[in-house]
Amino acid sequence: MNEIGTLFPATTGRSVAVNYFSTDVNQNSVAVRDVFRIVGFPRITVPAGPYQTIQIERFSEFTTSRGGVYQRRDTVWLSTRDGLPVKATYEQVSGTSPTSRLADWEAVRVIRPAPRPAG
Repeated sequence: MNEIGTLFPATTGRSVAVNYFSTDVNQNSVAVRDVFRIVGFPRITVPAGPYQTIQIERFSEFTTSRGGVYQRRDTVWLSTRDGLPVKATYEQVSGTSPTSRLADWEAVRVIRPAPRPAG
């Protein structure tokens, strides 16, 4: 999915579509269309503290080999300081996903990874 790289440098409203095939839990073919969009750069506060973020939305449409269609919107807020996710929300827009059991969350603690050793 090299197409996602075209979102950067990030500007509000920039978007890119990615089409691919996947399989469901029963190994049935599923056509997927993801549209990634830069929503903006809000400052948010989560239990872990305040963060300047980049808000990215992914709108997904899944079409099963049996003709079923369902849609989902995922939104993630990444810290602009280090790219770590600090919040995510999930919304079932239409249809019923047979496998998605996602829950909204907010960071309560953020531990930045140690720097990589030189060399």
